[in-house]
Amino acid sequence: MRLAFKLGGDPLLHPVEAVIEWRTNSQVCHAELLFANGETFSTELSVGARYTNGSQLLPGQWECVELGPLDEDAIRERCDLLRGRSYDALGLVAYLLDCKDPDARERSFCAMLCVQILQQAANVFRFAQPSVISPGELYLMAKAREEALLQRPA
Repeated sequence: MRLAFKLGGDPLLHPVEAVIEWRTNSQVCHAELLFANGETFSTELSVGARYTNGSQLLPGQWECVELGPLDEDAIRERCDLLRGRSYDALGLVAYLLDCKDPDARERSFCAMLCVQILQQAANVFRFAQPSVISPGELYLMAKAREEALLQRPA
Protein backbone atom coordinates (compact mmCIF):
# COMPACT_ATOMS: atom_id res chain seq x y z
CA MET A 1 0.00 0.00 0.00
CA ARG A 2 1.27 3.45 -0.86
CA LEU A 3 0.26 7.08 -0.71
CA ALA A 4 0.63 9.23 -3.82
CA PHE A 5 1.35 12.94 -3.42
CA LYS A 6 0.84 15.53 -6.14
CA LEU A 7 3.80 17.84 -6.49
CA GLY A 8 3.37 21.54 -7.15
CA GLY A 9 2.53 22.66 -10.63
CA ASP A 10 1.91 25.86 -12.51
CA PRO A 11 0.13 28.33 -10.20
CA LEU A 12 -1.65 29.93 -13.16
CA LEU A 13 -3.13 26.61 -14.25
CA HIS A 14 -3.80 25.31 -10.73
CA PRO A 15 -4.31 28.28 -8.39
CA VAL A 16 -6.01 26.28 -5.59
CA GLU A 17 -3.10 23.83 -5.51
CA ALA A 18 -0.65 26.73 -5.41
CA VAL A 19 -2.49 28.30 -2.46
CA ILE A 20 -2.48 24.96 -0.60
CA GLU A 21 1.27 24.64 -1.12
CA TRP A 22 1.87 28.21 0.00
CA ARG A 23 -0.44 28.01 3.02
CA THR A 24 1.01 24.69 4.20
CA ASN A 25 4.62 25.55 3.29
CA SER A 26 4.91 22.30 1.39
CA GLN A 27 5.92 20.93 -1.98
CA VAL A 28 2.76 18.79 -2.19
CA CYS A 29 -0.85 19.85 -2.63
CA HIS A 30 -2.88 16.63 -2.84
CA ALA A 31 -2.83 13.06 -1.46
CA GLU A 32 -4.32 9.79 -2.73
CA LEU A 33 -4.39 6.25 -1.37
CA LEU A 34 -2.63 4.05 -3.95
CA PHE A 35 -3.54 0.37 -4.12
CA ALA A 36 -1.30 -2.41 -5.44
CA ASN A 37 -3.39 -2.70 -8.63
CA GLY A 38 -2.77 0.99 -9.47
CA GLU A 39 -6.20 2.30 -8.43
CA THR A 40 -6.36 5.36 -6.20
CA PHE A 41 -8.89 6.73 -3.74
CA SER A 42 -9.23 10.26 -2.45
CA THR A 43 -11.49 13.28 -2.71
CA GLU A 44 -11.42 16.20 -5.10
CA LEU A 45 -13.15 19.55 -5.12
CA SER A 46 -15.15 18.84 -8.28
CA VAL A 47 -16.20 15.21 -7.67
CA GLY A 48 -15.94 14.32 -3.97
CA ALA A 49 -14.63 10.98 -2.72
CA ARG A 50 -13.93 8.59 -5.59
CA TYR A 51 -11.75 5.84 -7.04
CA THR A 52 -9.61 6.41 -10.14
CA ASN A 53 -7.63 4.04 -12.34
CA GLY A 54 -4.44 5.92 -11.40
CA SER A 55 -3.89 7.42 -14.85
CA GLN A 56 -3.40 10.87 -13.28
CA LEU A 57 -0.17 9.71 -11.55
CA LEU A 58 2.20 11.10 -14.17
CA PRO A 59 5.96 10.79 -13.62
CA GLY A 60 7.49 14.02 -12.32
CA GLN A 61 4.13 15.28 -11.07
CA TRP A 62 3.57 12.76 -8.28
CA GLU A 63 5.68 11.10 -5.60
CA CYS A 64 4.63 7.73 -4.20
CA VAL A 65 5.53 6.75 -0.64
CA GLU A 66 5.49 3.16 0.60
CA LEU A 67 3.39 2.40 3.68
CA GLY A 68 4.27 -1.29 3.85
CA PRO A 69 1.98 -4.30 3.71
CA LEU A 70 -1.52 -3.34 4.86
CA ASP A 71 -4.88 -5.07 4.55
CA GLU A 72 -6.07 -3.52 1.29
CA ASP A 73 -9.43 -5.30 1.50
CA ALA A 74 -10.18 -3.60 4.83
CA ILE A 75 -9.01 -0.27 3.41
CA ARG A 76 -11.24 -0.72 0.34
CA GLU A 77 -14.22 -1.51 2.57
CA ARG A 78 -13.72 1.80 4.36
CA CYS A 79 -13.26 3.63 1.04
CA ASP A 80 -16.50 2.10 -0.23
CA LEU A 81 -18.34 3.49 2.80
CA LEU A 82 -16.99 6.99 2.13
CA ARG A 83 -17.32 6.94 -1.65
CA GLY A 84 -19.44 9.82 -2.86
CA ARG A 85 -18.90 12.00 0.20
CA SER A 86 -18.70 15.58 -1.02
CA TYR A 87 -15.60 17.71 -0.74
CA ASP A 88 -15.74 20.37 1.97
CA ALA A 89 -15.05 23.50 -0.11
CA LEU A 90 -16.03 25.92 2.68
CA GLY A 91 -13.86 23.99 5.12
CA LEU A 92 -10.96 24.29 2.68
CA VAL A 93 -11.38 28.07 2.60
CA ALA A 94 -11.50 28.15 6.42
CA TYR A 95 -8.38 25.96 6.60
CA LEU A 96 -6.51 28.18 4.16
CA LEU A 97 -7.46 31.20 6.27
CA ASP A 98 -6.13 29.38 9.36
CA CYS A 99 -9.54 28.89 10.92
CA LYS A 100 -8.94 25.23 11.80
CA ASP A 101 -11.73 23.40 13.55
CA PRO A 102 -10.28 20.26 15.16
CA ASP A 103 -13.79 19.05 15.97
CA ALA A 104 -14.92 18.96 12.35
CA ARG A 105 -15.64 15.24 11.83
CA GLU A 106 -17.39 15.25 8.47
CA ARG A 107 -14.81 17.11 6.44
CA SER A 108 -13.58 15.59 3.25
CA PHE A 109 -10.19 16.93 2.29
CA CYS A 110 -7.76 14.62 0.54
CA ALA A 111 -5.25 14.21 3.39
CA MET A 112 -7.95 14.07 6.04
CA LEU A 113 -9.79 11.31 4.20
CA CYS A 114 -6.58 9.30 3.66
CA VAL A 115 -5.62 9.52 7.34
CA GLN A 116 -9.14 8.71 8.52
CA ILE A 117 -9.29 5.59 6.32
CA LEU A 118 -5.81 4.40 7.31
CA GLN A 119 -6.56 4.91 11.01
CA GLN A 120 -9.86 3.05 10.92
CA ALA A 121 -8.94 0.24 8.54
CA ALA A 122 -5.26 -0.37 9.28
CA ASN A 123 -4.37 1.38 12.56
CA VAL A 124 -1.83 3.58 10.75
CA PHE A 125 -1.10 7.19 11.78
CA ARG A 126 -3.32 6.64 14.79
CA PHE A 127 -2.05 9.71 16.67
CA ALA A 128 -2.74 12.16 13.82
CA GLN A 129 -5.78 14.41 14.00
CA PRO A 130 -7.42 13.90 10.56
CA SER A 131 -9.50 17.08 10.48
CA VAL A 132 -6.47 19.38 10.63
CA ILE A 133 -3.81 17.49 8.64
CA SER A 134 -2.50 18.93 5.39
CA PRO A 135 -1.12 17.00 2.41
CA GLY A 136 2.34 18.25 3.38
CA GLU A 137 2.02 17.00 6.96
CA LEU A 138 0.77 13.63 5.72
CA TYR A 139 3.70 13.49 3.30
CA LEU A 140 6.19 13.99 6.15
CA MET A 141 4.47 11.31 8.26
CA ALA A 142 4.44 8.87 5.33
CA LYS A 143 8.12 9.51 4.55
CA ALA A 144 9.02 8.88 8.20
CA ARG A 145 7.07 5.61 8.12
CA GLU A 146 8.73 4.60 4.84
CA GLU A 147 12.17 5.34 6.30
CA ALA A 148 11.37 3.27 9.40
CA LEU A 149 10.30 0.38 7.16
CA LEU A 150 13.60 0.58 5.29
CA GLN A 151 15.55 0.48 8.57
CA ARG A 152 13.92 -2.76 9.74
CA PRO A 153 16.05 -5.87 9.45
CA ALA A 154 14.89 -8.27 6.75
